[in-house]
Amino acid sequence: LLEQLLALLLGPLGVGLLLPEVRRRPGENEGHTAFVSPNGRHAYEALKVNSFDLLLTDIMMPEMDGRQLILALRGDAALRRMPVIIMSAVVGVGEIAELLKTGATFFLAKPLSAEDLREYLRRGLNAPGSAQRS
Repeated sequence: LLEQLLALLLGPLGVGLLLPEVRRRPGENEGHTAFVSPNGRHAYEALKVNSFDLLLTDIMMPEMDGRQLILALRGDAALRRMPVIIMSAVVGVGEIAELLKTGATFFLAKPLSAEDLREYLRRGLNAPGSAQRS
């Protein structure tokens, strides 16, 4: 499930997805709406001009990878507190620790189940920095 997912943004209007082409968009069953973006740089630009509450991103994305996206968010005063869930199928324990130190709020291993995705989205939306907590 969701092997091609690049990034998912949760905001007041629901979920925004950044993915190449995923037929079933996660979160839609929970009443969220999808937003599609072609790469990590576009994702960052979308984050700067829209109101989102959470970012779920893969490490591997074109133009700006997940690490670079987290660093950009943490360096941006308006976005530095946004909860970030980073996911991958190809990293080891040391890399996971480094991603968390870089600023990821949570790490989620792929392949992921719909149940795991829902649980981590719930956790992220309740994390410090999420507008959903206010």
